[in-house]
Amino acid sequence: MNRLRWVPVAVIGALIAVGAVSLSFSTFMVYDDEGYVLFSLKSFAEGGGLYSRVYSQYGPFFFLFNQALHFVGFAFTNTDGRIVALVCWLGAVGLCGALVWRYTRSVVATCFVMGGVWLHLWEMISEPGHPGGFIVLVTAIAGWLGGRWSDQPRKLAVAAGLLGGALLLTKINVGVFLVASAGAWWVLSLDDARFSLRLRTAVAVVALGLLPIALMRPLLAQPWVQTFALTAA
Repeated sequence: MNRLRWVPVAVIGALIAVGAVSLSFSTFMVYDDEGYVLFSLKSFAEGGGLYSRVYSQYGPFFFLFNQALHFVGFAFTNTDGRIVALVCWLGAVGLCGALVWRYTRSVVATCFVMGGVWLHLWEMISEPGHPGGFIVLVTAIAGWLGGRWSDQPRKLAVAAGLLGGALLLTKINVGVFLVASAGAWWVLSLDDARFSLRLRTAVAVVALGLLPIALMRPLLAQPWVQTFALTAA
């Protein structure tokens, strides 16, 4: 009976994998951000010069990460770029499902989250090779470690620092969000009688609610920025 309960998870996992592979290798966007990113990565790997000879809006860690992949056989082609994006997509789905299973032991909840994360990240097929795939995977790893090491603050602090640093040096606003989340966890976990849990919760809620608006303040006049900032808040 215990093995049978995993049948729905296996079925959902198989459908997700088949769907992800099919979509990843059958979609091409005419604006071709995929080609732009691959060309930037290839140019950096061959001659360096990031931000001087190689144009990019993204941080150096993303380039170093892909250069490390290049050393072990990754080629800057559409096929390999899509394989990396696929691994990031499915990795995030699996980690989120594992995190939910850890806390709920519910097959229904696990399947629901796996399907939901897969659908939410569907847009990744539009820009394979984009830092978004790497960011999603790192964020999912951070969440999974947060559950696994919730009672080991030293390990979790080191992991949050390393992963947060990687994101800060990839796309700074995403890194700020992760570091702020880790900081909120730390504040809520404090064992300090001088500050009640209610007070710490209020401070964390207000700070995290204002953070997206503060980060996007220079562009808040634009409607899409207002929508994104309010949704994130």
